[in-house]
Amino acid sequence: MKKWWRSIHRLNYVVFAVALVHAFQVGTDLRDGGFLAILLYLYAALAAAGLIYRVQFEARARLARRAGGKARGPGAE
Repeated sequence: MKKWWRSIHRLNYVVFAVALVHAFQVGTDLRDGGFLAILLYLYAALAAAGLIYRVQFEARARLARRAGGKARGPGAE
């Protein structure tokens, strides 16, 4: 079950990117520069926050494994 959950979760990133491309191709609201700028800044902020969170989690998990403890958080066993 955990392996399936991880696969589905990672697929979510692809779906998010496809939805963004779809919005650029089909959406008429994105022709307005102000809305487009807000969307791009929001997308960049979400991507950066997710990346930072994931890198910090991996670093904590690696330290916990070295210390013999268990990592807590997403993907922790």
